[in-house]
Parts: sequence; structure tokens; C-alpha cells
Amino acid sequence: MDKPNRDLVPYATYSRLLKFLHASDSPLCASEAVTRAVQLWINSRQRVVAPVTGYQWKCLFLPSGTRLRVHCMGQVSYGEVIGDELVFRGRAVSPRQMVTAAAGEARNAWRDLWVRRPQDCDWTQADKLRRALSADSKAAQPSPAEAIQLAARSMSEALQTALLLVDQSRRQAERQVERRVAKHRRRDDQLESEWLED
Repeated sequence: MDKPNRDLVPYATYSRLLKFLHASDSPLCASEAVTRAVQLWINSRQRVVAPVTGYQWKCLFLPSGTRLRVHCMGQVSYGEVIGDELVFRGRAVSPRQMVTAAAGEARNAWRDLWVRRPQDCDWTQADKLRRALSADSKAAQPSPAEAIQLAARSMSEALQTALLLVDQSRRQAERQVERRVAKHRRRDDQLESEWLED
């Protein structure tokens, strides 16, 4: 029986692991089970960091592992995104080529293809996915009229700030011209101002 390394695994966790291995009749000893669990955890973290591959279909990104299907005359044909390519019947094709090969000419790939990405539970029509993306991008961007209003508001605020700065500088300049109040003036300054009055 393995002894727990108290520095790596808490005793309660180690004890629970031993009970599970015994109850499931696992051929692994506790240290092998811990080693495999750590390796699986590291591998899952590396997959998250790894760059995502997939097929870019106009505005719609289909990650690797995405399945596509098309129905025609009672037959269902499937394609899959593998790496950066859409593979159908052993060849890399475009969505249009897949629909044309499966259902013939005069078909619309957006309407006829159904998509199931790795994170999806159900199949969704490609056109519905495209419309959802379009709606999201329109919601994120202001209309031209809203953009003009935002720009005008920003310009107005910038102008008001500039006017305040100019007014503040003017007031500071006025104060610096005559810093001394009459009662604190030197006698020479007062005589000169009296002389100017005569």
C-alpha cells in the first residue's frame, strides 16, 4: 500500500482515492492514479492554450470538429471540419461545393447546410447562425445617426473643457498683472500713480 505524500495530496483526498480504487477493483496503485490524473489535468490545460483551428466561412467560424450535414431526397450527407479544412467524401471542399456535390446545382449552402459545432448539442441551420452573428454585430455598432450624435456630444464636451481652460488662464493672467493691493504698495508706486492722475 502506498503512503501518502502529505506535501502533495491532503490525507482526506488520498484516503478517498484509496477507497475508490479498492471499490472499483482498479489495477492502479494510488501513486499511478495520481500521476495519471495530473497528466490529464496538464493535457486539458494545454488544449485550452493551444491555438484554435477551424474553417472560416465568410463571417461564420467553424472550429475543428464541427460537423455539417445536408438533406436531399431522403439522403443525409455529412462533412466535417478537420484542422483548417472542410472535408466531404475524403476531399477538402467549400460549403458550396459540399452542397453541390450532395444535392446538385441551384442550391443555397446557407439554407441547406446544418451545423453542429463541438460545443453545440443540436444541429442549427447555417443561415440562422449567420443571422445571429449579423444581429450581434449590428447591436454592437451604433447607427450612422447615433455615431454622429456621439461625435457631436464628444466635440461639445471637448469645446466646453477648452473654454474652461481658456477662462481659467485668462483669470490667472489678470491676477498676475497687479499682484499688490493698494495698501501694500510701496510709497514710490503710489507717488507715480498719483503723478499720472495729475
